[in-house]
Amino acid sequence: MTDSLKNKTINGAFWTGIERVANQSVGFVVSIVLARLLTPSDYGTVGMLAVFLSISGLFIDAGFTSALIQKKDRTDADFSTVFWCNLAISSVCYLVLFVAAPGIAEFYRMPVLKNMMRVLGLVLVINAIYTTQVTRLTALLDFKTQAKVSFSNCVISGTVGITLAFCGWGAWALVAQNVFSSTFSCTCYWLVTGWRPQFLFSRESFRRLFAFGSRLLAASCLHTIYTNISPIIIGRKYSATDLGTYTRSDSLVTLPGNIFQSTLGRVIYPVLSSIQDNEPRLRTAYNKYLRVITSIVAPSMLLMAAVSEPLILTLIGAKWLACVPYMMILAIGWMIDPIIVVNLNMIYVKGRSDVVLKLEIIKKSIAIAIVVVAVQFGVIWLCVGRMVYSFIALGLNLHVCGPFIGMSFWQQMEEVWKIYVSGLFAALCAYAVVIMSARLSIDSWWFQAARLCVAAIAGVGLYSALAFAFKFDVIGEGAALLQKARSRICR
Repeated sequence: MTDSLKNKTINGAFWTGIERVANQSVGFVVSIVLARLLTPSDYGTVGMLAVFLSISGLFIDAGFTSALIQKKDRTDADFSTVFWCNLAISSVCYLVLFVAAPGIAEFYRMPVLKNMMRVLGLVLVINAIYTTQVTRLTALLDFKTQAKVSFSNCVISGTVGITLAFCGWGAWALVAQNVFSSTFSCTCYWLVTGWRPQFLFSRESFRRLFAFGSRLLAASCLHTIYTNISPIIIGRKYSATDLGTYTRSDSLVTLPGNIFQSTLGRVIYPVLSSIQDNEPRLRTAYNKYLRVITSIVAPSMLLMAAVSEPLILTLIGAKWLACVPYMMILAIGWMIDPIIVVNLNMIYVKGRSDVVLKLEIIKKSIAIAIVVVAVQFGVIWLCVGRMVYSFIALGLNLHVCGPFIGMSFWQQMEEVWKIYVSGLFAALCAYAVVIMSARLSIDSWWFQAARLCVAAIAGVGLYSALAFAFKFDVIGEGAALLQKARSRICR
């Protein structure tokens, strides 16, 4: 990479890292406190509504965010056009959900969902009001401003949620927390960015952005429907408690990966877009991002699977113990997610949203077939189905992305296979500690915390030793990035 690109990446990754680490740390503490105050049923109740909000949110964005970032000659007319589109679509979506709320409550056989849907649905309109400001900052690689707003919002909204949960609001505490979080972010971005939409709508701008974004919208719809089809089925076929257990397992599993993957992943797309016409630099940057992300996320997921039992008992208590088998299975599927995400980013960078759409149609057709079969056997088999689909998606993504970067399936896997082997042996070491310590049968929080710490230290220690033995290049690359980031702060 050139010095300019390195500086952009380091600066963006640094501030995004601060935002993600700080937010995930605060969010983790908040989620632990809320999990102890609330029940799996409370989480499951809100989880039933989150499905509809996720799908509606896709139509609001309509792929415009990625289209704006990918576009080289962005104008104020582009941003204003996107703003008014987002606001109009969000208003329509909220109206649909408001009218459909009684039907949603009847579908799940839970009357309380009617009012919850009408209140929680407000976040669609609120988010649409400030989404364009965030997109503009991302396109400019201004992650410092986003970090400040996001961290403040995480602390304040988390405090609101905990307070209301402590006061006995139950599932309504989660609803209020989400609405407050959106309102606070909206207010902050309008105050600090200084950008205001003009009263104009460019048909030409809409046509160009939608031509790219519409395919991403369709692909995102397929992905979101697949992601949320399991919660819909669990909530309808089983119970709110089962759904709460499933969603809590999923959120705990994705936490370690999100801290790092979303940090660098958020910077990858705009940075790679800036060098999309320089093939050698693009390939070099791709390989480096792939190694760095995989070296953190893959072993973290495997270690999470190994220590899931003492982790649950230590953090949120025995009432959530049913999460353990779900977490072990989901973590194995999530360990390969970095490769899938980086591959898709490469196709986005090349502007081939049509390829992304075709790929998603194939993958999600397979995925839905897996879900239809797995749901007949219970929630745990839905988790197994997700894990199987992840490996299928990996193979398809690597095969399709190869021609865009001039690397075959095996060439890409050669970059990361040592990381996965090292992570697997480290996880097995940690799991051996968990199994042997379980034989002591000591029912104490301190003992569970000790089991967790010893197992984690054993796993991390072995992984570090194997990384040194294999001489991972990513170790030096990561150290260089940290050193450069540190030097920027000190200046």
